[in-house]
Amino acid sequence: MRPEGQPGAGILLYLIDMATRFRASLTLWLALVLSACSLFPGPEPVGLPTAEATPTTSPALISLGTPAATEVTLRLWLPVSFRADEGSPGGAVLRDRLHDFELANPGVRIDVRLRAESGPGGLRDMLGLAAGAAPEALPDVVALDQPSLHAAALKGLIHPLPAEVQPEEGAGWFAFVAPLATVDGRMYGIPFVADCLVLAQREPAPLAPPQWKSLTTWDDQLHLPLADPSARLLLLAYHMEGGELPASASTLALNGDSLERSLAWLLELEEGGVLSPGSLQLATPEQALLALQTRGRGAVTSFSALATATRSRSGLSGSLPPTPGTLASTLVTGWAWAITAVDGNRAQLATQLLTWLSDAEFLGEWTRAQGMLPTRQGALAAWPAGFLTALAGECAEAGEAQPSEEVLVTLGPLLDRAVRQVLLEGVSPHDAAQAAAAAIHP
Repeated sequence: MRPEGQPGAGILLYLIDMATRFRASLTLWLALVLSACSLFPGPEPVGLPTAEATPTTSPALISLGTPAATEVTLRLWLPVSFRADEGSPGGAVLRDRLHDFELANPGVRIDVRLRAESGPGGLRDMLGLAAGAAPEALPDVVALDQPSLHAAALKGLIHPLPAEVQPEEGAGWFAFVAPLATVDGRMYGIPFVADCLVLAQREPAPLAPPQWKSLTTWDDQLHLPLADPSARLLLLAYHMEGGELPASASTLALNGDSLERSLAWLLELEEGGVLSPGSLQLATPEQALLALQTRGRGAVTSFSALATATRSRSGLSGSLPPTPGTLASTLVTGWAWAITAVDGNRAQLATQLLTWLSDAEFLGEWTRAQGMLPTRQGALAAWPAGFLTALAGECAEAGEAQPSEEVLVTLGPLLDRAVRQVLLEGVSPHDAAQAAAAAIHP
């Protein structure tokens, strides 16, 4: 593949990037560009800037080889963290896989473009802009995280998968996979990498997660990401105490008793001096792990953050998050391949590319390089024996898909308020839990 696109298409995509800052002038910009393209066809582009600043100066268009002849160009949009070059841990693995697809399909070229993961100029934002102003600039295949995939499906920006390529648990996919990409009963993507909450500890520890009661006897601090806007850790604790994870915003409900027991556990950790004072300022699992590197005994973080940290330092161990009893679980999110192509031939080729990029052996090599959970059992089997492989297996088998973004946006502030009432304002776990439950259905 080579980085050039069709004449004018690169200019059009560049101005769509600029449109995130000048939305009010989008129509005028596009009109000028389309006119310019017809009057002054320029040279083919050599690369486009991403909407997100990156630590490298590499162009957003990744070259993957140049076939002798090109009949069809498939456009693939990726987040910067999955770029198909040396700019990401598994970039070379993905680059080679894409190149092999070209070799197996003569006359097909893959045009890879990078986008920010979120925010203005991000994948979700750019899909919406291109669909409304320049459908011809849309990708044929796009990598989307769980919230973006749900939003894109609801807006009709991506298409349901053909039945023959949909992941099924019995076909070697983990149980959490299908819910990640299912919207209103229809599957819109093939999840290829995942991530989840884990407990990291400074010293060697059993793979089995500790029970909540045992944490209260720790002689050092535990860092928890309690400022997470989605309150995923408290939601997981609530679920482990018998609360049901809402399937959609229309079925929202909170079990006051389950939430009360979860809040009481946090209060016990705080009163025992185990909960770090900074936990209420830690907004992400990655921040919790950074705090652990300064002091403390453990932190609830993400699998990917722990995997990355173990590359540069030893002495870290991990398990599933703490549990109130003998059963353990974790909340899983991930990224999926989705199709936007509508033309019959392009859609068929896009589907073939999805299948090609979902091969278990490839996913095994790629996810291990990226330090993320695989979505297929065969992919995990390709990992070498070791602590991270064992932990990945525990997470993949016990994990459940985290609720949709619309659920987290609603529940997150309620759970955050309940935590702060208990830890900062002296409100009892019972009263805080009942108030949160009542706020959903006043």
